[in-house]
Amino acid sequence: MIVYLIRHGSAEDRAASGLDRDRCLTDHGRTRILKTGRALHRLGVNPNRILTSPYPRAAETAKLIARMLGATERVEEVAALACGGGAPQQVRAWLKPEHSEVIIVGHNPEMAEIAAALAGAGTQLHFKKGSVCRIELPDPRALGTLTWLLPPKVLIAIGDEEIN
Repeated sequence: MIVYLIRHGSAEDRAASGLDRDRCLTDHGRTRILKTGRALHRLGVNPNRILTSPYPRAAETAKLIARMLGATERVEEVAALACGGGAPQQVRAWLKPEHSEVIIVGHNPEMAEIAAALAGAGTQLHFKKGSVCRIELPDPRALGTLTWLLPPKVLIAIGDEEIN
């Protein structure tokens, strides 16, 4: 099983409501996430499930990536992926042996904490907005191996690259 952890794209500094949970992606954030989605497509990512925080900036990130991967019907909002929702303690319950690839979209510090829960308690990662981490798990209960963490600049370069 492969789990991809994605931090949402660049979001507005303040929502009209004044609430953090209502912040949306900026136009710049949307453009960069579309390129990230294209990069993931070029890297052969094909998720069975895409789990996302219900906060707009994460949910929109998940939907844009799903669109680029041809997986729009696989997006599911998970309340525990909201900021402070307890996702690191619950993540293994969401992973099923029949799912070969799962994408999880959320926020910091939860993305780094989920990586630590799946790949080892000592894992300390800096997740920039739009970063993608790949963890291979022999099964949903086992400790996995973090195989890569790509920052947005690398993903955007892959997404922008012309293919002949």
